[in-house]
Amino acid sequence: MAFPSTSRNAKKKCQNIKIKNEGIDIVGDLSSKIKLWQIDKSDAPVEAETEKFDYSNLEQRLESWIEKNPTILGEKLLVIDRQHLLPNRETIDLLAVDSEGNIVVIELKRSKPNREVIAQVLDYETFFSDIKEDELNEIATTYFEKKKIAFENLREVHSAMFGDKEVAFNDSIRTFIVAPELDTTIEKIINYLSARYKMDINGVTFKYYKDKTGKEFIIRNVVVSPEERNKRTVYNLNYHLERADSKTKNLLNFLFDYFSKEDFRLHPTKFYISILKADSLYVGYIKPRKTMAHLTLYCDFFKPEDISRIEKMGKNDPNFKIGYNTDWITKENGKITYFIRLEKLTPSMFKKYREEIERAIESNIYYENNYESLDKNRKKINK
Repeated sequence: MAFPSTSRNAKKKCQNIKIKNEGIDIVGDLSSKIKLWQIDKSDAPVEAETEKFDYSNLEQRLESWIEKNPTILGEKLLVIDRQHLLPNRETIDLLAVDSEGNIVVIELKRSKPNREVIAQVLDYETFFSDIKEDELNEIATTYFEKKKIAFENLREVHSAMFGDKEVAFNDSIRTFIVAPELDTTIEKIINYLSARYKMDINGVTFKYYKDKTGKEFIIRNVVVSPEERNKRTVYNLNYHLERADSKTKNLLNFLFDYFSKEDFRLHPTKFYISILKADSLYVGYIKPRKTMAHLTLYCDFFKPEDISRIEKMGKNDPNFKIGYNTDWITKENGKITYFIRLEKLTPSMFKKYREEIERAIESNIYYENNYESLDKNRKKINK
């Protein structure tokens, strides 16, 4: 487990692309029609010709651009393979994971795609529907080695890029269809699958422009805007309440009420409910199940008296779990705790350990605010 990150990366959703360079203004919104004007010497806008890519070259240049900077698709992604070979001998142009650990399939098309592309990407998704983390890790580490990325495994790279948080890789699969243009039928199908069935699928097109000096620009357009995607794919707290039995529903309501009153923000996804302080500090998460829930809270205990106290609790209660940081120890060779987990949680268990829960949260916040001085008390474990 990686050591807690000293910075928390907030997602920044781009609604507009705006570039101004030597008399060229490029402004694009997320509507289906994007135009480009060049400001001439008389300060008048003149519509510019946006050349199409040489699409025989698309899967070389554009694929390379996405690989180098996947944010041109609209968000931060971690690429884990290029031209990934499937068992049926077909290849996926780019394979990535997002901040939540979801697999992202990126498929590029040289020309305007027909309906068959939808069937194709659905077929691709089936190959990853039951992939295990160790298989995904093997794909990623092979790619990292090829690219000389100095990390040992996927989880380590993911933590470095997105901040240190618990994710379950491949809980969900996402798809981007990238093409020079999309007809209205494909756009309607993408919107239908996204809105009606909560399928995380999107279409992306790019316009290309080269000015007289040879400088190149690309303008992105997406079918489903980031705001609309959030509405369709982000799960609210009721999503988990509706799937729980009556006993667990009461527990979840109890937890939601407690953390909201303590000024924490709860951010629900399909399988986890993240607990955040001040909208950026990742404190821990709730893992709901139909008949139970688990609570994991990050902490930073390294004093011997704190360690011995929580170790004693763990020995007396099989549902009180402690995780130790595997990369760092104190200078006195003592352990540093990383998380406290309450499994098969109940309201009475929460109340029993409430003081310890609050200590864990406070220790995590204290670490975040004082990591420079605290790091003096730690040393890296030589493996």
